[in-house]
Amino acid sequence: MVNDASRIGKALGQEMSHVERAAVARWTSAEETLYVPLLADPPLYERVVGLVGVLAEHLRQNVDDVPGLIAASERGTDLVAEVAPEQALPWVPLADALRAACAVRYRELLVRGQQQHRRARLAEAAEGGEPWVRVVDSGSAALPVVAPALVVHLPSGMAVRCTTEMDPETGGARFVSRPVRVRLPDGEVTGPLDEAGPARVASSVAERDAQVAQLQELIERLDSQGRVG
Repeated sequence: MVNDASRIGKALGQEMSHVERAAVARWTSAEETLYVPLLADPPLYERVVGLVGVLAEHLRQNVDDVPGLIAASERGTDLVAEVAPEQALPWVPLADALRAACAVRYRELLVRGQQQHRRARLAEAAEGGEPWVRVVDSGSAALPVVAPALVVHLPSGMAVRCTTEMDPETGGARFVSRPVRVRLPDGEVTGPLDEAGPARVASSVAERDAQVAQLQELIERLDSQGRVG
């Protein structure tokens, strides 16, 4: 859980303090353990799910950073009673519901941080006149060489999505390079790039890099031929 905290903090463009890492660990733990004990009581389960949703929406409207989430979490049942007084019942796990809502909002901040990072990298490359840019997922805990990444052809919006997956047959890693289309300037993947064929699978980073280079050459040919835009 501490690793998750650090990973998300980096994606938000900040270094995580000990206090922030501990807070994220509490939120994640609460979300992971909140619901299972409630399955034997469907009405209570539904009430708690609804409460988490209400609290998450409150955080969505009022909290835009990690310190704000920590402050909200520390208010505990007082915040729950303020936001949803009719649901602040003594038999409802109010504090854990709030922590779970903090976990939800935290992931949303992670996504926003990743989007901002991707936009910045694409803009920087475009301003520098670079035809290609490799954008590593800022939220990944893996080393950059094996972390999920997009290799984007800026003139066309065609790209290669690189991921590392577990090989179900060997239990080792396999490296997948998938031709995709992306939306510029935000780099969101919009669908497959069928003209470039299926995904390539490699058993090593070196083999993957060779496949990516081949895909880059193919994408440049497709763009120059005007077949893809």
